[in-house]
Amino acid sequence: MVLSAILKEGSAYLKEKKVEEPRLCAEIILAHLLNLRRIDLYLYPEKEVAERERVLFKRLLTRRGQGEPLQYLTGEVTFCGLIFRVRRGVFIPRPETELLVQAAVDKISGLPGKKRILEVGTGCGAIGLALANRQFYCLATPISDAEILLIDKSLPAVRTARENRRRLRIISNRVRIQQEDFSAFAGRTGKKFEVIVSNPPYVPLTERRNLSKEVRREPEKALFGGPDGLNFIRILITESRRILAAGGYLIFEIGYGQAERIISLLEKAGFKLDKVIKDLAGIDRVVVCQKHGSA
Repeated sequence: MVLSAILKEGSAYLKEKKVEEPRLCAEIILAHLLNLRRIDLYLYPEKEVAERERVLFKRLLTRRGQGEPLQYLTGEVTFCGLIFRVRRGVFIPRPETELLVQAAVDKISGLPGKKRILEVGTGCGAIGLALANRQFYCLATPISDAEILLIDKSLPAVRTARENRRRLRIISNRVRIQQEDFSAFAGRTGKKFEVIVSNPPYVPLTERRNLSKEVRREPEKALFGGPDGLNFIRILITESRRILAAGGYLIFEIGYGQAERIISLLEKAGFKLDKVIKDLAGIDRVVVCQKHGSA
């Protein structure tokens, strides 16, 4: 079969399985499999596709039709203009999280002296390594002398983040990645951080049935934050207060309808709210707050 025919067949299959944007999904999967650009599928519609490649394409289509995320099939996701490896068992970063990265860059760039940055729950390393990419390739900015530590409790996540660090050619002694439980780390570290960033699990367990089957394929510990979605956020706020430097910033992502309760938690913990950033849908998405006091 030629490209145009196999693409038409794949699109029809995904449409039958009620996959969103079936044509686009088929294009991405086929281009990835054949190591082509998507435009090449249309520039060379009569290109022959070998039988082995047809079989592999059908296997990937079947997995997509069963609800496996497209990013797990291709093994990569684009975030902040960078390509990150992702795999089963590792959370897939979303475009709205780029708002968090920009907020962190703004605050880090405005801080005097040497900065220490901590990312909690790094997953594939998207947030911390995006900051590191700015650090090493935008050396004219004040972020260039920052030290960044990425931690995650999940070993698959840590391994994936380290792979992405290598792929992005980021110097490992300036951006360290460790397998750590955050509470245990906060209890024993003697360091203070100027900025802590996180995209924590914040989906309430009651919302499980409302999630798409694609999202439900991602690791539950990276998604769900207990009955009200705030279990880990409470830990994040409490432990960050212990290890932030005076005047340091905590910047993290939140879910729909959580801002008011989170602001209350922050005030009780001794944080000053700087701002809440809305995403393109007008939903409160990123909280930026500052530590009060001198301790």
